[in-house]
Amino acid sequence: MHVVIVTTSFARFPGDAIDHLIMGVARPLVESGVEVTVVAPHAPGAARRETMEGVRVRRYIYAWPHRLERLAYGDGIPVTLSRNPAMWFQTPALVLAGAAEVLAATRRADLIHAFWTPNAVVSAPAALGRRLPLLLTVLGSDLRTMPRWLNRAAFRTATGVVCYTAETKEYLDRYSYPDPIFNISCIPDLRRLEADGPLEPALAEWCRQAGAVVTFVARLEAFKDPLGFIRAAPSVLRQHPGARFLVAGDGPLRRDAEDLVRRLGLSKAVWLTGQRADVGAILRASTVFVANSPVTNYGSASILEAMAMGLPVVLTDVGDPVGAFRQKDYVERVRPEDPEDLARGIGRVLADNARRRHLAAMAGQFLEDHGFTEAQMTRRHLEAYELLCRRGRSRRHP
Repeated sequence: MHVVIVTTSFARFPGDAIDHLIMGVARPLVESGVEVTVVAPHAPGAARRETMEGVRVRRYIYAWPHRLERLAYGDGIPVTLSRNPAMWFQTPALVLAGAAEVLAATRRADLIHAFWTPNAVVSAPAALGRRLPLLLTVLGSDLRTMPRWLNRAAFRTATGVVCYTAETKEYLDRYSYPDPIFNISCIPDLRRLEADGPLEPALAEWCRQAGAVVTFVARLEAFKDPLGFIRAAPSVLRQHPGARFLVAGDGPLRRDAEDLVRRLGLSKAVWLTGQRADVGAILRASTVFVANSPVTNYGSASILEAMAMGLPVVLTDVGDPVGAFRQKDYVERVRPEDPEDLARGIGRVLADNARRRHLAAMAGQFLEDHGFTEAQMTRRHLEAYELLCRRGRSRRHP
């Protein structure tokens, strides 16, 4: 079987921090005997054609000279367009170049797998022209931020949809989408965590001197509430003065986070690392992991990475209507948008060694219980591919 994966976010070079998801899906498929080609936008300095860990990569050029390719990557296309509306002029070129590349990549393909709704639209000429089944994975951000007409066009083209969180399913239900819908966990590339080298000396020494390292890894945006994490730090420090707080990530709230650290006098206790390619090294240096979203935590890549590394997790009790985190004592749960309750939850875990050991042991159990292992994800993707290939371009709407 030959599967063409279409995405707007893929590693531009080995170890690139930009890709937390696609390689985690593609590599296990290759190891299972599937031929996988990834089609993604080009970026300055990246190769046009290469093979990465058995995955063939085709990157399409959408601006010339290459230094003008600034629409994809960075903070993501929606954020780039909102910050710099002039970048809209690159959008038609990106769509047309992407469609042409997908058409060329699918000459001998059996199926197209598009991640995010815009890539289903980019894949439409190849899917329709070559009569190939098209599986669309929606990840929430596309349904929340993309225009409704674009999402509707994506669902008209797709022959199957992957949606693995209840919060995303609520957005999906606003549309008419093809049947079947698959609940497949799209886990991040967990293997790369083990391959990360040591932290740089200054950060490593800062962590060694800490009584405990409380870590937050996410994009710095309201959807993840990094400012609430920082606001919880003073209350934690009153009970645990040796604690230190790592904030790893970048995004639109970066400057607000820096200003808040200064206003609260936390410059010695909080380290904002920016975007990191060595999340595994950061997690190994951590004592407790915190996820502070006011919207949803289920399926979050950063939480899965922390659990894969055996860290005790403190998270806000939101976006979990199926009660996955409540079925067993997997995590320490706190109220959303409540820095004081977050501080109390962190403090409970830091103060109780037995509690930390219990949550660390339950982290791996959660991954196994809820399908967030590489073997489970790969098997379910293969089952979906085989079903859609048998059905071809036929489709049924509810």
